[in-house]
Amino acid sequence: MEAELQREQRTRAVTQTTPVDSTVVREFVGYDSVWWAEVLYIVLIPLSLGLTWILGLYNTNASLWRFRKCSLRKANFVSVQFINGHQVLVPVHEQPPSQSHQSERHFRQGESGELKATALRKIKVLLVVYVYDAAQDTFKQVPGMPAHMPLQIHNAMKSLQLINEGADWNILNPPSSWRRKDVQRLYGKNDMATGRPSFLKMAGGFLVYPPFIVQYYELAYLYYTGYYVLASALLLATLISAFLSTAKLHEIRLELFKSVDKQGITPLVHHGRVRAVSSRVLVPGDVTVLLPGTTTCDMILLQGNCLVEESSLSGEAAQVRKSSFVAHSGDKQCAYHPETHHSCTIHAGTVVQQVWADGDEDEEVLGMVVRTGLRSTMGNMLRQIVAPLKGPGDVKDPFLLDLFHFCAFALCIQTCLFLVGAISYCLSHEVPSKEIILKVIGTIVAAAPIAIPTVMVCSNGACAGKLRAKGIHVLDLGKLRSAADVQIVAFDKTGTLTGSMPELHGMLPVEEAKFTGLQQSAVRWPEALKQAAALCTSLMLVRKIQVVGDAADKQTFKAVEARFVVSLCCSEGS
Repeated sequence: MEAELQREQRTRAVTQTTPVDSTVVREFVGYDSVWWAEVLYIVLIPLSLGLTWILGLYNTNASLWRFRKCSLRKANFVSVQFINGHQVLVPVHEQPPSQSHQSERHFRQGESGELKATALRKIKVLLVVYVYDAAQDTFKQVPGMPAHMPLQIHNAMKSLQLINEGADWNILNPPSSWRRKDVQRLYGKNDMATGRPSFLKMAGGFLVYPPFIVQYYELAYLYYTGYYVLASALLLATLISAFLSTAKLHEIRLELFKSVDKQGITPLVHHGRVRAVSSRVLVPGDVTVLLPGTTTCDMILLQGNCLVEESSLSGEAAQVRKSSFVAHSGDKQCAYHPETHHSCTIHAGTVVQQVWADGDEDEEVLGMVVRTGLRSTMGNMLRQIVAPLKGPGDVKDPFLLDLFHFCAFALCIQTCLFLVGAISYCLSHEVPSKEIILKVIGTIVAAAPIAIPTVMVCSNGACAGKLRAKGIHVLDLGKLRSAADVQIVAFDKTGTLTGSMPELHGMLPVEEAKFTGLQQSAVRWPEALKQAAALCTSLMLVRKIQVVGDAADKQTFKAVEARFVVSLCCSEGS
């Protein structure tokens, strides 16, 4: 029993979560489904010609009558209320406890007093995972970095000091000191799979756009009145335009996804040995050997140095030097955080260009994984692009408002014409009630032209295609109207518009306190300038074969054909 309680405490330490993000979510409300209400809802959908389903699709409160309120502990669905007033209903996913690893289990005390394994309850909101906290009966956001990570980093740094003094490598990050399976169960794989665009979901979003829904009813009216050819042609054009626009948008989003979801083989330090594993299986707390290339997760540098190119994050093309983490005395458990310790943090999506150790040349450069997947720096950027939280002013689509005003104006004109002509005709002639109803529906249909959604989708798709040909990728077709009003675009960094690596175009030599003309060839540079380009640099030779330092210094160093000279002998007494 005591052993199981200790396992439970370790698991709670791993899955400790942060409070509800008050900047995004205001409240969680639990709901449970009612069987008779579900059956009634299914019956009402065809009887109401789909209006019941449409109302529930765009207004969560209109579909809550099918559920009854309950505690979050028993809820199968959770209503998430955002600070902007928007509300969504999301299902609760239960992850069963592992049968092979007792340490992975969450426990609860049963009526007889024994501990029983319980499932991990999760919900996903805006690509962010929330887990259920039974102590406070609420869902809490899973932190980007586990709560025990600062202490684990401190222990790893202490182990490396002992290893440098002659201790065995088995003491570095031993599996007995942290529960890797628990972390893997909570954080999942190190990839962006949940942010991958789905073609079917995107196509469904197009087809349930409010103008399309109105068009479906108008097409049904055309079918009812016998215009089969026209209605079929419009329906076919609508489906083709929607799927073509979805295909273009899906291709653009897929390119964005592939550009950030890069995977490879990573050397993992495990049980004192190094073994090659896929970067997808990395979890916070793993220690890896740092190699040049694109990083797939956020890491802290435990040992050694490196040069990192961070233009994908900051827009600056210059290299940034990273050094190993140094813990401050008296601040062992809360000293490190990736958002404050940038000098020792290698962010996901950046490119490690050079690595080297301070002491022994044979030492490896080591790093510890701190954030993975959509919780990493690059993952957060992708999540804000793919699933942003709209502000209070962005809840209503401006295009829909313009379309509503246009249709309302057209309906007023059609109503006036109908009252002038149709009523006098009906009074002077005997007109069946059915024909009158059809005339009224025809007036409404005339106020909302049938081809508007199809033309809108085709025009947006054409605009996106032309912009893509010019190197501008549109991720949200609804933003084209806002982009059309933009007059000036300001960039805070020139690196946003340039390449990731600087290139030497030439030098402006100074003669008699004045700049001369641009000299692109180093052969024409003055001798003093050549010597300065070779000696006044931050470059250094590592392991007698690798030159490390600033990229601009390397360009000038190479232009004057400078070389490092390694002295093989020295005079006595020097």
